[in-house]
Amino acid sequence: MTEQTHNLTYDGLDRSYLLHVPPAYDGSALPLIVVLHGAGETARGSVNLTKLSEKADAEGFIVAYPNGTGAPQTWNVGYCCGDAQRLGVDDVGFVRKLIDEIRDGYAIDPKRILLTGVSNGGMLAHRVAATHSDIITAIAPVAAAIGGRISEDSPEVLPPKPMHPVSVIMFHGMQDRHIPYAGGEGARAGEVRIHASVARSVAFWVTNNGCVLDPETWVSENGTITRETWGGGREGSQVVLYTIEDGGHSWPGASIGLPGEHVTHEISATDLMCEFFVACGVHR
Repeated sequence: MTEQTHNLTYDGLDRSYLLHVPPAYDGSALPLIVVLHGAGETARGSVNLTKLSEKADAEGFIVAYPNGTGAPQTWNVGYCCGDAQRLGVDDVGFVRKLIDEIRDGYAIDPKRILLTGVSNGGMLAHRVAATHSDIITAIAPVAAAIGGRISEDSPEVLPPKPMHPVSVIMFHGMQDRHIPYAGGEGARAGEVRIHASVARSVAFWVTNNGCVLDPETWVSENGTITRETWGGGREGSQVVLYTIEDGGHSWPGASIGLPGEHVTHEISATDLMCEFFVACGVHR
């Protein structure tokens, strides 16, 4: 089955999303993955970038790919990005409404409602999960910061404190020029944003989940990929970070990427997050 276009109205705006239901769906409850595109991208672009529809058919997931707003399309995460941020679009509420609509039409496993997103979409995944930790099991932000500032002298914008634990798997390249690994000003044209560091993003979830402070560490054979795992969180939650030494602002394992931004093929973010998501549902 290909992706079908759906429309809904939320907060006075006409919104849309693509929905992929695997051919084997028989009414039994399946995990739901919501995929949030990057700034200037589209839902269709997320289908092509992540290949999650193909994975869904093999593993038995339902996948939703919502569209942002504006031209180009962006998401509002408080300090970023584009018209969505400037106009105060309620994208957090929109994603919750989208999930509720899908749950009304399909059997969804309540222990496996999952979010992923790249760049601006990954930022929104952080924010939606923190705001709606009552329904979100796990997230997989790719090349994304948990928050930041509009300018150096403006206050830091972070998601609210989650009420429930949320497991997290993150992917970030150390050569990312758009959302720097160490934090700071990104290179994206047209906007100046001061992004939180990867360490700041990890610490937010490690602290709120109550994970151990000393991670278990694994390094790939050629030394370019490091995985750190903070376990022991409340209700079995954990935080995992994949650091790609030579990685740029990209989706690991993808066949496409931004000009000048290296894409590693040593790991696949799609494969690793799906393995993580399958295991995560047991803690709810």
